[in-house]
Amino acid sequence: MKRKLLSPLLLCALLGLGSTAMAEMPAAPAAQAAKIDPAAVAEAQKLFKSMELSKIYTQIVDQATEGLVKRQPALAKIKKEIRDFYARYIGWDAIKNDLARVYAKYFTPKELKDLEAFYSTPTGRKALRLTPQIMAEGRRIGMEKVIAHREELKKLVMKALQKQQPPQKPAAK
Repeated sequence: MKRKLLSPLLLCALLGLGSTAMAEMPAAPAAQAAKIDPAAVAEAQKLFKSMELSKIYTQIVDQATEGLVKRQPALAKIKKEIRDFYARYIGWDAIKNDLARVYAKYFTPKELKDLEAFYSTPTGRKALRLTPQIMAEGRRIGMEKVIAHREELKKLVMKALQKQQPPQKPAAK
């Protein structure tokens, strides 16, 4: 049992996927697929072209590869293979159709057209260009705040864990 658990955890650590990120991933119920409007999927594909998401996903693959190699320098020897793996599974060609269905799940065709119109403006282009940087800064700020209060978090977790443990019975004589 321990070995079955250890392997996915080790893989997540190698890939840079935190256990909280994996736990937060929602399941994709099959019933939702029936609710997807094909017109919205088509509009999402048009939106992606105006957003130039294929370029963004190339950057994501490159950043994921660089991040993994930086955390695990021994993997530098197989950097090309790692990049190819990421490109195959999280690159644009691998994800665009699934992502179009996700957008279609949350936006109507008209809303997707509105987004496309926005991202075609100079402000929309600027938002696209700066969003990764803004999100990275937001993550950094959040981590700094957590680190600054890590002792408080540690006490909170320890207290909660102690409450969950059943009281120990005295040893029988």
